[in-house]
Amino acid sequence: MRCEFPLSTRCANGHPQKWKCHNGSPATCPKCERERKATKQADAAQAKIREQREAERRRYQQEMTQLEEWMARLTFGNKGTHAVQKDGTSNWFHY
Repeated sequence: MRCEFPLSTRCANGHPQKWKCHNGSPATCPKCERERKATKQADAAQAKIREQREAERRRYQQEMTQLEEWMARLTFGNKGTHAVQKDGTSNWFHY
Protein backbone atom coordinates (compact mmCIF):
# COMPACT_ATOMS: atom_id res chain seq x y z
CA MET A 1 0.00 0.00 0.00
CA ARG A 2 1.32 3.43 -0.96
CA CYS A 3 1.73 6.12 1.65
CA GLU A 4 -0.41 9.14 0.68
CA PHE A 5 0.82 11.38 3.48
CA PRO A 6 1.46 14.90 2.12
CA LEU A 7 4.89 16.36 2.75
CA SER A 8 6.24 19.82 2.05
CA THR A 9 9.43 21.81 2.33
CA ARG A 10 11.17 24.74 0.69
CA CYS A 11 13.97 24.57 -1.87
CA ALA A 12 17.27 26.41 -1.42
CA ASN A 13 15.68 29.47 -3.08
CA GLY A 14 12.69 29.42 -0.75
CA HIS A 15 10.11 28.03 -3.20
CA PRO A 16 7.51 25.78 -1.56
CA GLN A 17 7.56 22.12 -2.62
CA LYS A 18 4.81 19.60 -1.96
CA TRP A 19 4.70 15.87 -2.66
CA LYS A 20 3.15 12.67 -1.42
CA CYS A 21 5.30 10.37 0.69
CA HIS A 22 5.26 7.48 -1.82
CA ASN A 23 6.61 9.75 -4.60
CA GLY A 24 9.62 10.93 -2.61
CA SER A 25 10.91 14.49 -2.62
CA PRO A 26 11.36 16.12 -6.03
CA ALA A 27 14.91 15.95 -7.43
CA THR A 28 14.70 19.58 -8.55
CA CYS A 29 12.41 22.46 -7.75
CA PRO A 30 9.96 22.97 -10.64
CA LYS A 31 9.89 26.73 -10.13
CA CYS A 32 13.70 26.94 -10.08
CA GLU A 33 13.78 24.89 -13.31
CA ARG A 34 11.30 27.26 -14.99
CA GLU A 35 13.36 30.26 -13.87
CA ARG A 36 16.56 28.62 -15.11
CA LYS A 37 15.02 27.89 -18.52
CA ALA A 38 13.61 31.43 -18.77
CA THR A 39 17.03 32.89 -17.94
CA LYS A 40 18.69 30.63 -20.50
CA GLN A 41 16.19 31.70 -23.18
CA ALA A 42 16.65 35.38 -22.32
CA ASP A 43 20.44 34.99 -22.51
CA ALA A 44 20.14 33.28 -25.90
CA ALA A 45 17.88 36.07 -27.17
CA GLN A 46 20.34 38.72 -25.97
CA ALA A 47 23.23 36.88 -27.64
CA LYS A 48 21.26 36.78 -30.90
CA ILE A 49 20.60 40.52 -30.69
CA ARG A 50 24.30 41.18 -30.02
CA GLU A 51 25.26 39.05 -33.04
CA GLN A 52 22.77 40.90 -35.25
CA ARG A 53 24.07 44.28 -34.09
CA GLU A 54 27.67 43.24 -34.71
CA ALA A 55 26.79 41.98 -38.20
CA GLU A 56 25.02 45.28 -38.92
CA ARG A 57 28.03 47.23 -37.64
CA ARG A 58 30.40 45.22 -39.88
CA ARG A 59 28.07 45.71 -42.86
CA TYR A 60 27.92 49.46 -42.19
CA GLN A 61 31.71 49.66 -41.85
CA GLN A 62 32.16 47.83 -45.12
CA GLU A 63 29.72 50.18 -46.88
CA MET A 64 31.52 53.21 -45.45
CA THR A 65 34.88 51.87 -46.62
CA GLN A 66 33.49 51.34 -50.12
CA LEU A 67 31.99 54.82 -50.10
CA GLU A 68 35.28 56.39 -48.99
CA GLU A 69 37.14 54.52 -51.75
CA TRP A 70 34.58 55.65 -54.31
CA MET A 71 34.86 59.27 -53.12
CA ALA A 72 38.65 59.07 -53.28
CA ARG A 73 38.50 57.82 -56.87
CA LEU A 74 36.15 60.66 -57.79
CA THR A 75 38.29 63.26 -56.04
CA PHE A 76 41.72 62.07 -57.10
CA GLY A 77 40.99 60.04 -60.21
CA ASN A 78 43.87 57.72 -61.00
CA LYS A 79 46.30 59.76 -58.91
CA GLY A 80 45.88 57.72 -55.77
CA THR A 81 43.61 56.11 -53.24
CA HIS A 82 42.82 57.32 -49.78
CA ALA A 83 42.65 54.56 -47.15
CA VAL A 84 41.33 55.08 -43.65
CA GLN A 85 42.80 52.70 -41.11
CA LYS A 86 40.84 51.16 -38.23
CA ASP A 87 42.56 53.51 -35.78
CA GLY A 88 41.24 56.52 -37.73
CA THR A 89 44.53 57.48 -39.39
CA SER A 90 44.73 58.04 -43.13
CA ASN A 91 47.14 56.77 -45.71
CA TRP A 92 47.52 58.09 -49.25
CA PHE A 93 48.66 55.73 -51.90
CA HIS A 94 49.93 57.25 -55.14
CA TYR A 95 50.47 55.13 -58.18
